[in-house]
Parts: sequence; C-alpha cells; structure tokens
Amino acid sequence: MNALSFLLSLAYLGLAFLAPSPVSHLFGLAALGVTAFLRLSPTWRTLNLALLTLAFTVGLMRSGNTLGLIGLVGILVALTTLPRIPTGIRVLLALAILLLSVPLAGFANTFIFELGIQIGIYAAMALGLNVVVGMAGLLDLGYAAFFAVGAYTWAIFGSEQAKNFMQGNFPLPGEYMYLFMGIAIVTTAITGLLIGLPALRLRGDYLAIVTLGLGEVVRILANNLDQPINFTNGPQGITPVQRPPIDWFRQLMATLGVHLDRTTDYQLFFYFLVLLMIGLVVLVNVNLANSRFGRAWVAIREDE
Repeated sequence: MNALSFLLSLAYLGLAFLAPSPVSHLFGLAALGVTAFLRLSPTWRTLNLALLTLAFTVGLMRSGNTLGLIGLVGILVALTTLPRIPTGIRVLLALAILLLSVPLAGFANTFIFELGIQIGIYAAMALGLNVVVGMAGLLDLGYAAFFAVGAYTWAIFGSEQAKNFMQGNFPLPGEYMYLFMGIAIVTTAITGLLIGLPALRLRGDYLAIVTLGLGEVVRILANNLDQPINFTNGPQGITPVQRPPIDWFRQLMATLGVHLDRTTDYQLFFYFLVLLMIGLVVLVNVNLANSRFGRAWVAIREDE
C-alpha cells in the first residue's frame, strides 16, 4: 500500500504538470483517498502529503480562474496545520511551489507574476518590520516610508526626472539599477537615522504616533515635491523608469527550453529577483536574531 499510494501521488503530480485534465483529477482523488484512509507508515504518509500538496498547487494555479486561486490559498493554509510534515519538507515544498509551480502558472497567465511580485515586496516589508516590532518590540507605524525613499532613489535617476534639477546624461542606463539597489540601502539608512534621532527617547504609544507622523511627512513630500522644482512628479509618480538589460536571463531561459516574449521575460526576471531579495532578507534576519545585536533587541523588547 505504501508503494501504491506513492505511485498514485507521483502520477498525479506528473499529470498536473504535463496535462491537467479530468483524468489527472481522478488520480488526485484516488491518491488523496489512499493517503487519508489506508494504513501507511508515517514516512510514506508524509511523502505523499508533500507530493499531493505540490500537485494540487500546480493544478489549481494552472486552472487560471479565481476558484483555483482560492483553492490554492486553502491548500497553503492547510499545509501549515499538518503536524506530521517536518519543517525541512515544508521548506522544500515552499521552494518547489515558488520556483516551479508559480512560473509554470505564470506562463499561462502573466497576472500570476504581477501578483507574486507584489506579494514578495510586501513580504520583504513584513520581514523588515519583524525586526523592529517583533524583535525590538518598538511599534513603528511609518515603516513604508523607507520603501518610498528606496524606490525614489532609483526612479529619479533612472528616468528623465533628474534633468529637472541637475545636469547629466539622464536617464541612467538600466545597468545602474543594481548599483542603485545598494545606494538605496544607504539613503534609506540615512533617512532612518534622521527619523530615529527625534524619537530616540520615546517609547510605547508616543513612539507609534511620532513614527506615524514622520511616515506621513515622507508621503506628503513625495506628493508635493513637484514644485517649485520637480523632484518627484507629485501624485502622478515617475514613469517610465529604465529597466536593466536581461539578455543573459533570456539566454538562460532559452537554454532551459523556455522561450518568452519581452513582457513575460521581464516579469519572470523581476519575480526571481524579488525571491532572491526575500532570501537575503531572511538570511540577514536569522543571523541578526542569533547575534549579539539580536539578543540586545530582544532585551529591549522584554524591558519595554
């Protein structure tokens, strides 16, 4: 029975990837029934649950409809409640979904890439906010202001906007975006220092109110710095912004047998770039949590 359940789950996974159809759904129901009701060893049951989770994710995402996406959310929520799946397998499942299932679905419906990029950006913001609120226990309600500072750092110089207040060959070529990702970190850190100094001795509700106000200051500046000198183009924002050349990425995809149009390949590239940034943020967070600084932040939280 262990081998039978595994073969059914594996067959459903293959059909979900290659040819989703009523037949593949029949294999999925059979595999789910065998896994749920027959006596299987814990190891085989865990493996089957992992395969079925990935297979159902692929099938629902490739359906390209709202009901399928709702079902996907339900599966991801259910996955977090399955106590028999070890953490390592959950991580591998998450990577498989992010690196295989989402791109596969995005090839059929590019909205998946747009949605994934937006989710990834907010996930990175949540991970950063976890350091301030979760580890240090400091309620910061103006955290989104730092994202605005970083975004405008490249948008101004990667567009015609910089010509309004300085001489130079603007917009800068798209290759400079990678350099400005580092410069944005510096400008955001300086902004955080300037915002943090007035709030240095505040705590609790007073700190929350001050950070909320300072966050609003950044938003209002972004909306009104279009006169007398046009820095931010006001509420209309800055567009278009130069994109980096990705010929190497297209060649890599072609080597893997994936040929995309010029819109989809940029969406896929930025999707993977966002995943890379999230991975770096997670790595930094874990190292900080286990460092002397992380323990000091936890001590601040407990003291509050």
